[in-house]
Amino acid sequence: MIVIVIIGILATIAIMGFSGVQAKGRDTERESDARSVVSQLEVYFNEQGTYPIASTMANTTASTIAGGSGILKGLAADALVNPLASSGATNSIVAAAASGSPSTSVYWYQSYAANGSTVCSATPCPKFKFLYTKEQGGTTVTLNSIN
Repeated sequence: MIVIVIIGILATIAIMGFSGVQAKGRDTERESDARSVVSQLEVYFNEQGTYPIASTMANTTASTIAGGSGILKGLAADALVNPLASSGATNSIVAAAASGSPSTSVYWYQSYAANGSTVCSATPCPKFKFLYTKEQGGTTVTLNSIN
C-alpha cells in the first residue's frame, strides 16, 4: 500500500515537472515567433515607409502575410501560429484590444499614428506594438517598433 502511494506521488511530481518544461518550450517558441514577425515588420517599414494596419495583419490567412507572396516576404508562415492556437490555425495574430492583455493562444498587433497612442486605421502608420503572453508567470511581453 505504501509503495502504491509513493509511486503515485512520484508520478504526480514527474507529470507536473514535464508540463512546466512544455510551457517553457512554448514560451521560447512565442518569443522566437514574435522577434521574427517584428524583424519582418521593420523590413516592411524600410521598404514601404509605413507599418501595415492591424486589419491587414489580423484575421487573415498566412499566405496574405508571410512568404514570397505575402507582405512580410521573409517570414515563415509558422511564425504566425501561436503554440497554443487551435488546430488548423494559420494566423494567431489579432488586432490588439484597447486594454488588457492577449491570452496565451494569440498574438496581438496594433499599428499607431505618430503620437504612439492613436490607433492607425489607414496608412501611413509610423508605429506598432506586438504583444504576447507567456504561460509561465503570465507576463505580457510588448515589442515596439523601432520608430
